[in-house]
Amino acid sequence: MDTVHLAPDGTLRTPASSGGSGGSAGAAGSGSQGGTVHADPLPCLRLAAVLDAGCTLRSFFALLTRYAELQRLGPFLPAAVADAARCPAEGCRAEGVTGLALRKTVDLIGYPGGPRAEIYLSLRALAPGANSPCGRDGETEHEIRFIPLDALLDLPLSLGGLRHVVFGDRTRVLDCETTFSLFEVIEGLAWELGFQGGARHCSLRR
Repeated sequence: MDTVHLAPDGTLRTPASSGGSGGSAGAAGSGSQGGTVHADPLPCLRLAAVLDAGCTLRSFFALLTRYAELQRLGPFLPAAVADAARCPAEGCRAEGVTGLALRKTVDLIGYPGGPRAEIYLSLRALAPGANSPCGRDGETEHEIRFIPLDALLDLPLSLGGLRHVVFGDRTRVLDCETTFSLFEVIEGLAWELGFQGGARHCSLRR
């Protein structure tokens, strides 16, 4: 699958070594890290996203600012971009949190109703802790909805794996490697940020 890289400054680029027709979609020129910088983000939405070293949640907002048309992918994104712009330019890190991870989950459900699979994305704050089935060894995961945006922006952002949960048993899960399209990254972050601030946004989603 062809890839598109997100740089810390919000630029989308295709590495010089990337082949295939997807690598030249919306090309604008050469980036400082090599490869092609994209002027049009829309052809990139189907490509597998790779986050360059140094990417944070602020890089996501830089992406939405640089390519403003992407804000149309989520009803709460324009307001979230405005909120991020009002935050301090640096130092926006929650104490005790080491990073943020976007994950996929496949939840196999047998009751109530017939057997079905639910697939969803979630953004979690990572913190040091005892070995936990909810995170990697020595790491725990926490919801972000009640953490202020100005405590999240400068946390490292990563793309996690695919988690299989069978019949609600979250004490034993199977974690696998997977890829995220750029669209999935934007959709997943937009969904979680739609709950930012707790009751106000949740009430709007009803």
